[in-house]
Amino acid sequence: MAALWIGLLTAGAFNASRLASWTEERQIPLVPAALRSAGAWTDDLGQKTLAKCNGASSWWDILLNGRAIAPSDPTAATAATPLPEQATPPPETPALEVDLCSDPLPPALPIGTAVPAVPTPPYTVLIIGDSMIEQGFGVELERALMPFPNITVYRKGKYSTGLSRDDYFDWNAHVLGLLEQYRPNVVVAMFGTNDAQGIWLPGHVALQYTNEGWDAEYEARARKFMGLLRGRNLYTFWVGMPNMAAPKFAGNMARLNRIFEASAAGEGMDYVSGWDLTSTADGAPWTLKQTADGKTFKLYGKDGIHLTEIGGRELARNVLRVMDERLGFSLFTPAPSASPAVSAPPPVMTPTPAPAPNAAIRILQIDSIALDCRARCYAVVPGGELAGQFPAVVLLPGWSGAEGIWQRSGSELLRLSSELQVIIVVPDSPAAGWFVDSPRIPGYAFESYVVDDVLPALAQELPLAGPVGLAGWSAGGHGALTIPLRRPGRFASVSAIAGIFDLPSWAHRWRLRDLFGPPVPENSGEWDAVTPVKLIRNFPDRLSSLPLLITVGTADGWALGGARQLRDTAVQAGVTIQYEEVAGAEHHWSLLLNQLPRHLAWHAEHLCGGTPLNESGTNRP
Repeated sequence: MAALWIGLLTAGAFNASRLASWTEERQIPLVPAALRSAGAWTDDLGQKTLAKCNGASSWWDILLNGRAIAPSDPTAATAATPLPEQATPPPETPALEVDLCSDPLPPALPIGTAVPAVPTPPYTVLIIGDSMIEQGFGVELERALMPFPNITVYRKGKYSTGLSRDDYFDWNAHVLGLLEQYRPNVVVAMFGTNDAQGIWLPGHVALQYTNEGWDAEYEARARKFMGLLRGRNLYTFWVGMPNMAAPKFAGNMARLNRIFEASAAGEGMDYVSGWDLTSTADGAPWTLKQTADGKTFKLYGKDGIHLTEIGGRELARNVLRVMDERLGFSLFTPAPSASPAVSAPPPVMTPTPAPAPNAAIRILQIDSIALDCRARCYAVVPGGELAGQFPAVVLLPGWSGAEGIWQRSGSELLRLSSELQVIIVVPDSPAAGWFVDSPRIPGYAFESYVVDDVLPALAQELPLAGPVGLAGWSAGGHGALTIPLRRPGRFASVSAIAGIFDLPSWAHRWRLRDLFGPPVPENSGEWDAVTPVKLIRNFPDRLSSLPLLITVGTADGWALGGARQLRDTAVQAGVTIQYEEVAGAEHHWSLLLNQLPRHLAWHAEHLCGGTPLNESGTNRP
């Protein structure tokens, strides 16, 4: 009898999460919360031990059905996840494939992707996934979205579930019910915690996690699930798994993330990395980190898998930034003006309503020799009838490409083009693209595209007269500094807003390793050739007579360090640089919108003696 009770208690403990869901659905008071606490601990222990059973859907199955999948060889169960002392670093991200030859070039998303329409407010956000949604990240994302009046948020996660074991819990069927019930127009999804295990195929055939073909099968399942969301025209953000302090699981999560990232690209979804925030430059998991205000916190809970409350909040903040870029949630306050304690630009006032700008938008189709395809380039030209001739400023976009620039600042570009009497040109680029020529990826030649294709096209297609300036935002800010240093004599003024200048420090992010290889000594030549600090030190004369303006926010964790290093290097090399920091500003669209009038007026002044903006945000007297 004692053995029977022990068996039943063990079965109950290791199925606490499932029992919690059952009692919660039946509105049994108090019980679900207690079972959730037990479930969080037993799910972790179960996850660790299930790796050895590699395929049992739950402890309930093992105890009552004995339905663990037999490994294909005696060592297969332990080979799936290396022991801590044998832990291997996550595999390298697969090579970046660039396919830009379409007519026209689609902004920011892969060729041939059926892209969901960008929704308009009010937003109904559905957050779905496994235990990462039930605690930590999911809770904090929901909490962050709830205060906004134009956002309704629902969080529906399930412990001990995933996309591997639809025989245990079928997310494909479940999500259709959620979509019908809540009718969202935005979805945030995160899966993978429980998915590094065997898969049951039709006919009760087991496919081991260690067997060849597992990745292809899992990708098919991920694509099928994503396709259900895309089929409903839902704008989806797929959040990748974080790195994990538990060494056995880190490699598994890196493997799943490669599948998620490729699948999301194929389904027209935004993939948001959970790995970057939780990893050091060499790929190891962070254990302690600091918040923006300097407070130290633990990233992981005791299991080394799930994020703590503060860790979840930090990841949620990163996800919110991407959502804000894509959808314009306006979740973040505008960048404050610079404080007197920091070298600051002249005040830039928010533009007041003015008469409709007299400017026209043109889309140029450029037969690019550098990219070997027809690419798209946007231009805003003063004078609705294209009358007169004007100088031009080429504005290089950041991570989200030209589409992001137009979504956030299209009307402002029209106004500024009309009032400053300059042509504003925005070349397109791939998502997370850089305006560089990669020595490792054929066809990735965006530096050559700007210099050899865009500039001649401007002279042929637009009423261009006089010199051309070059400006850039974020990744485009890097290009704005690098291109004149590598290809001098093409531009008459250069500026960057929140430019990312210290690329080697970010080698673990943004596919930079694909472009230039790992940042090791034997690859230093490739990295130095696209690092502005190195280029200024080696070729200071190339900027000696070129007006140069750099603006960065003091709370910009991505760009501030590189910008200050660039400033110091320029001063040491004798290069004149107009360097400005905006107090409290982060790496966010609000900084771009705040600084665009300032930078474009600065270019106009240098290109054609234009009048600087006055306090109303215009150049009118």
